[in-house]
Amino acid sequence: MKVILKNLMLIFLILMLTGCSGDSSGGQSGDSVGDESAVHTHTPAEPVAENEIPADCLTDGSYDSVVYCSGCDEEMSRESVIIDSIGHTPAEPVAENEIPADCLTDGSYDSVVYCSGCDEEMSRESVIIDSIGHTPAEPTMENIIQPICKTDGSCEKVVKCSACETELSRTADRVPALGHEWVNDECKNCGVAFSVEESLELALSDDGTYYIITGIGTFYGTELIMPSEYNGLPVKEIGDYAFENCTFVTRAVVPASITRLGYGAAQGCTGLEELILEDRKGWSLYDGQEDPKIFPIPAFLLINTSNYFDLLIDGDQFALVKD
Repeated sequence: MKVILKNLMLIFLILMLTGCSGDSSGGQSGDSVGDESAVHTHTPAEPVAENEIPADCLTDGSYDSVVYCSGCDEEMSRESVIIDSIGHTPAEPVAENEIPADCLTDGSYDSVVYCSGCDEEMSRESVIIDSIGHTPAEPTMENIIQPICKTDGSCEKVVKCSACETELSRTADRVPALGHEWVNDECKNCGVAFSVEESLELALSDDGTYYIITGIGTFYGTELIMPSEYNGLPVKEIGDYAFENCTFVTRAVVPASITRLGYGAAQGCTGLEELILEDRKGWSLYDGQEDPKIFPIPAFLLINTSNYFDLLIDGDQFALVKD
């Protein structure tokens, strides 16, 4: 009986030392049910990770690298592995605290970079936005005074900034008089009776002491007897090109008050057959506009000589000035 117990204890000890029964292949060999004398050897499987703590941007992580026996799953080894922190990863900058620029004042915003992993702010930079300056809008008209037949009108052309409406410029513009519209020797707009003074275009001299005939205006007759005064002041000049291409006038009378017949004043007046100067004394011919040469020629000779008369109509190479 003692021998039997002794043998049983020996077998139990062998089983405790080997950790598992049977051969290393796990199967039976030959025609025996098992070989009680076979010794098991652990075979390590691939390491597996346990107790994982992931790393973040600033804190290390860790895990246990554990190796088990591929045969009996007994733990053979366990090692703690440190995972380094990954550090911040910058995302695309975003704009915060935006103050828009206007026409005269700079704007600004904060350019902020956050970590794409943990959203922690990594940097903040203030950026200046330059002022955009004024942008002119289309001009508008203000203080409009409508013209009438013989009186100029006016208006102020105003340009403002299209963004802030600050006034950028203001200029006064003249609106030319409309001129009379004659119907049966009467203006249909204002009712004034037809007259040479009312029909011609006259401008006040710079010093305000006399008038200048500047254009044919609405005159429509064939015989033009020019006025010697207008609005109580003398008419002293016929302006350059005043009657240019006025083909319907056949006879013109220049009063004694006139002291200058401008360059090209009768140019293109192909219908003109007679030009009468009421005062023929003291006239001189100015040849050329940029570098004039003075020729004191008697007026009766100038006007009654066909060559000069043709030049008066066909060209603009001289002016007549009276002392």
